[in-house]
Amino acid sequence: MLEFHIGVFKDLAAASKSVREVAAKQMVMELKVVHNAYDSHEKESGEGGLKLEAEKDDGLDNCAPSVRYVVRRLIRGVSSSREVCYIL
Repeated sequence: MLEFHIGVFKDLAAASKSVREVAAKQMVMELKVVHNAYDSHEKESGEGGLKLEAEKDDGLDNCAPSVRYVVRRLIRGVSSSREVCYIL
């Protein structure tokens, strides 16, 4: 099964706006591929999804594990109190 490459998070935190934009686009494209592969596998196997995490009612039940991970990590990052200064 395809996996998401988490190294993109480093570029999402880069000071350069253009690097962040490229990373965001790359992340979306890669997650689409991963999720489509997950959907295909789930339909072929008839399984109800992989249980890699504790049950959470966050509306992500039908998403690939990588998609769930990325959404949760982005939410934690946005809500972080860590101060970051971007040069725009």
